[in-house]
Amino acid sequence: MTELDKIAYAKKFLESLADGINPLDGEFVCDDELIAHPRIVGCFRYVSQILDRVIESGGIPAKKRVKPINDFVMTDEIAESFQFSDEPVSISDIIRQFNEMRPEGMKRLTYRAVAEWLVSIDALEIVTTSGGHTTKRPTEMGRTLGISTERRLGKGGEYTVVLYDRTAQQFIVDNLRGILSAG
Repeated sequence: MTELDKIAYAKKFLESLADGINPLDGEFVCDDELIAHPRIVGCFRYVSQILDRVIESGGIPAKKRVKPINDFVMTDEIAESFQFSDEPVSISDIIRQFNEMRPEGMKRLTYRAVAEWLVSIDALEIVTTSGGHTTKRPTEMGRTLGISTERRLGKGGEYTVVLYDRTAQQFIVDNLRGILSAG
């Protein structure tokens, strides 16, 4: 693994953490955990941007970008290019695909904007786990939209992942412009 590969790997970890996802098991970080604090998330994003510049310059630190970074916007091109999965996928997989398609100069989309909107329309609800952490689970309406849960075994033990079938993926793509304008 080259030095640039190591930097890119570390950058993926930081991006996952900034998006509220544990990079080791893909599970969402609970909102009350320290690494979900907005100042810490901001630091993750800042370091990720620095690593971006190092990678883009081939390992040589580049000058800071002059042009302003715009908020994520759901363009027709992104919507039309979205590759729907016939297998249920996590919200992080959906968000990752949007972020891979975004043009340069556009901020990354975070799962929080989508998850909070799904809570606001009663497709997801916030529940407290037996360990005392808060997490999101589909409501009856969410299950009707194609949102489900599945138990998985990760490095940290067993966990529940929220999955989105093709119908739920389409629902998110169809509503992302409204989600972003509401947030």
